[in-house]
Amino acid sequence: MYFYKSLGAWGLHRSLIADTIRTERFRKAIHKVVKPGDIVLDIGCGTGILSFFACQAGAGHVYAIEEGPIMQVAKSLAHANGFEDKITFLSGNSSRLTLPKLADVLLSETLGNFGVDEAIISIVEDAKKRLLKPHARIMPSSLEMIVAAVNSPKLYDLVSFWEKSAYGFSFKEAREKAVHQAYSVNPLPEELISEPATLGEFFLGSEFKTPSDTPEYIGSAEVRIREDGIFHGVCGWFSSVLAGKITVGNAPGAGNDHDNWMQTFFPTTRPMPVKKGEVVKIEFQIPKDAIAWTNRFTLTSANGEVTVQDQSNYNGMDFEGRKD
Repeated sequence: MYFYKSLGAWGLHRSLIADTIRTERFRKAIHKVVKPGDIVLDIGCGTGILSFFACQAGAGHVYAIEEGPIMQVAKSLAHANGFEDKITFLSGNSSRLTLPKLADVLLSETLGNFGVDEAIISIVEDAKKRLLKPHARIMPSSLEMIVAAVNSPKLYDLVSFWEKSAYGFSFKEAREKAVHQAYSVNPLPEELISEPATLGEFFLGSEFKTPSDTPEYIGSAEVRIREDGIFHGVCGWFSSVLAGKITVGNAPGAGNDHDNWMQTFFPTTRPMPVKKGEVVKIEFQIPKDAIAWTNRFTLTSANGEVTVQDQSNYNGMDFEGRKD
């Protein structure tokens, strides 16, 4: 198993560095945020690329935190590039570590396909409380979660596949788990049958407040169907301000200059016919640790009929070692 995880990790980190548009934007934002002499904290440092940019920008010292074995590679790269005296690498989860000095700047590229799904909210909140100076600068400074309704039999085959018999066996029981999963996809722009809407917006910078101390956050949005079709589910993505006017995001069909970011597909329990002008209310309840989520899709038809579908990926966690 470690062999296959290692192969996946190398591919991931290669794609992050090879994504020149994304990486250049991070570099420019870091040079904008980091001032000479700053103590910088880089959470989820990976190969150390953001820490290297911080050193180039004049950081006095960088504390780079990483849970995975890629940190050993980052150490070697820091030495090879002359940064070994400027960067202290710390192994583990940031929530269980302390720093010799509080940081002036936080850098964290813990942005998942849906923005929050690598737990960036809880990471920033914990860092603000324990690891940063009161007026520390934070990159990214804000995060917006965006959703739209989807009409795509191809994407829904991720669920409907399990309705078919194969090799003389029925796999229908697996469908009941599959429908509660979230899937990384690249939908075509024409598969979106509503205009995008903001599900939630989080201001991470020190001048703003992150969500309350509750263990989860709730977002809702309403989207209007723009053409007759079938409502197969919801596509989610993000847009993030790094610093000033420098942004990154992964909207469908945006040229997808960010190969390492896809979008997230949340299927309906059952596909629903929809007509132009009908409204779908999309609600999500997501723990800040991003381990599990629940969602509700409420369709209001033209004649006022209301259809509600509830889902939770906790109901589909058997493959992930769910513990009851």
